[in-house]
Amino acid sequence: MYEGLFQKIRTGWELDQLSSEIVLLQNSLYEDKGEVINNVLNNKIRSWVAKEMALEMERAGMSWSDYLEGLEKRMAGLDKVFITLAFEPSDYFLQKIHQIICTMVGKYVILDIGFDSSIIGGLILHYKGLYADYSFRRIFEKNFSQSRAMFLKVLEGSNKLPRTKSHRYSSALR
Repeated sequence: MYEGLFQKIRTGWELDQLSSEIVLLQNSLYEDKGEVINNVLNNKIRSWVAKEMALEMERAGMSWSDYLEGLEKRMAGLDKVFITLAFEPSDYFLQKIHQIICTMVGKYVILDIGFDSSIIGGLILHYKGLYADYSFRRIFEKNFSQSRAMFLKVLEGSNKLPRTKSHRYSSALR
């Protein structure tokens, strides 16, 4: 149950939006003996969410209060994978990365996405205390730290070299 909703909910932001819609629906259950719920469904809830909820409730034969309570419990039990990217992803990218991560983890997860342009590219993952850095910044820092001594020697040595007119680039530097 709730699979139709969760197929379209991939990020923490989308989950928060659904949570807000659930609160609206729960509040409407107690106004005017539940008459307000249709108004809320038609005017304050995203249309695809309202349609999916109605279909799932009809299939399960549940009341609105039971359905919404079960949905909240299911949402609270979802695992989150924290991802840091160097860019804001497209919808297609989100779909693909969500599929890959759900396959890797072996179950449905929510992506909590952050942005940090200093990672240059790639991504950083946090999941249940595990940390994996697949960023280009890490690769560059690792390579630079290994080559730092060599670069410093070259730079120190270039300051000691005499400047001559015979150097083939010397005229271009003037």
